[in-house]
Amino acid sequence: MDTSITTNQCRLHYISQRVSRLKCLNKSYHNDFVLFATGSNQSNNRISLWGVDIKGQTDEPLEISYFPNGGGGVISDLRFVEMRSQPAIVASDSKGSLTVIKPNSIPKKYTEVQHRGRHSQQNNTSLDMPEEPSCKLEKVKRWENLHKGGITAIDTTYDNEHIVTVGNDGVLNVLSIDSPIPIYTNKKIDGLSVHTVRYMTNNEIITSGVNSVLKFWDIRSSTHQPIKTIRQVQQTQTSPTHSIAVHHDQTHIIATGNADGYVSLFDFRNSFAIDQNQNHKSHVWEVEFSKSKSNQLFSCSQDGSVYLYDYNRDNNMTSTNIFDLYDKAVTPVVASGLTASSIDSFDISAHHLFCVGSSQSLVIKSLIN
Repeated sequence: MDTSITTNQCRLHYISQRVSRLKCLNKSYHNDFVLFATGSNQSNNRISLWGVDIKGQTDEPLEISYFPNGGGGVISDLRFVEMRSQPAIVASDSKGSLTVIKPNSIPKKYTEVQHRGRHSQQNNTSLDMPEEPSCKLEKVKRWENLHKGGITAIDTTYDNEHIVTVGNDGVLNVLSIDSPIPIYTNKKIDGLSVHTVRYMTNNEIITSGVNSVLKFWDIRSSTHQPIKTIRQVQQTQTSPTHSIAVHHDQTHIIATGNADGYVSLFDFRNSFAIDQNQNHKSHVWEVEFSKSKSNQLFSCSQDGSVYLYDYNRDNNMTSTNIFDLYDKAVTPVVASGLTASSIDSFDISAHHLFCVGSSQSLVIKSLIN
């Protein structure tokens, strides 16, 4: 049974599974009810679809449905995509498989614009989860054994047409939803494990991993060689890269999270870091730019903290979108020690931060001051 603690605009829930990845369904409209997906890291792994009322004071996250990963391993990455105007979940695992699953029916309160006023907060029976039809996650597509040693990370193109995968075998694959085999494979990405991958454009991809080198690829090229490389140099010299994020509006700005606690910014037009931060005391598992405020960068770490790097804090009243390295504020959003465990994954939806810890914890925090 789920238990929760509420403190300082932050709700801490304990759920019945250890979660390795979390992703929110980001809708084009604001809704008090949020959908998010998780992938587990335990003996019987599953992909779960959850719903939560972010404006409720006592409502706990509800696991609407789940899909067992069968003989698959740990869920290594997740993405939401749109298929025929309906949300679907792409999940990779440590056995090298990639699965696309789709909910057959989502309760209307998660898919329609609804806000609760004072009256509905007191009497909200009309907004309760409907009994029928029940929501089930159904398999749409599955690719087996795409990577030897498992898939470590995935990403999807902006048009949701293609999926890129990387793995411990140092290989990169690009797949189409309609194709039974990869439409592009590059086996010369790296001789070591590749930990992370991101699309810059629909044809340009960034990878990095154990050797911490950022490599930029154009899948239209026939040479299978990177179009650019950037070597990350920190105090510890070579520190594995766990995560990459690309700025939503200015795709030449790239963030990385590394094993030595560094969060760094790079400009594709240069060959060096344009900003470096070492607020974390251990591995930085994920970095991500906010979708609603693209000049805000977030990071989560094994030390149990989540940090916000705001590169536009004094430009909130202007209509221009300026990324300002010299006007930066760094703030701990989730303090180390709140969950007594590593923060392994996070996402942002409806001005709220959702993050999961290795102690079977889920933190939901408002980002509105």
